[in-house]
Amino acid sequence: MQINRIKNGVLIGLCVLLFALALYGINKYWNWHNQKIEFEASQVFNLAEQLRLEQKWAGALDQYKLILTKYPRYTGKLEAEFKIANIYLHSLFDLQEATKYYTEIIKQKDRYNGEKRVADTMIELADIYRAQGQPREAIGFLEEVQAEYPIQINKQYVYSQLVALYGQVGDQQKLADVLQKQRGGL
Repeated sequence: MQINRIKNGVLIGLCVLLFALALYGINKYWNWHNQKIEFEASQVFNLAEQLRLEQKWAGALDQYKLILTKYPRYTGKLEAEFKIANIYLHSLFDLQEATKYYTEIIKQKDRYNGEKRVADTMIELADIYRAQGQPREAIGFLEEVQAEYPIQINKQYVYSQLVALYGQVGDQQKLADVLQKQRGGL
């Protein structure tokens, strides 16, 4: 009876030890795997950046998009998405594609809470909507970025955009408020 208890105790101890070793091994493997993926993705990102600097837009877009599909957990994913939208907007002048990618960033803004690129995205979307003659949508993004990301934005730029947009829609009270803030540098 005593021997059976000892055997069972040793057996349980060995099982716990094997389980702990297995968890340790799995954790080590995942750390190695994640580092490998980060390294590979950063290589792709660097290539995309080089192509962007050389103004090879199609190649840069292909590499940035490769990151989104092959390395969706890459820590630089937000930057890759932003660069895609930015190329479409400022280099290829494709507002529809730019809006699509900027909107994807906005959908994930809770995940990227506090990131400057989210604030930048909201400002870019406001510019797109303003260019498309949709001032109320532009105002919505600018008011939101002003409220949620006051540290990450150029306040004077946002104020100047809001002045123009409030004037355009005829909102005299908000126009007066933002002019006061703009003059005060608040």
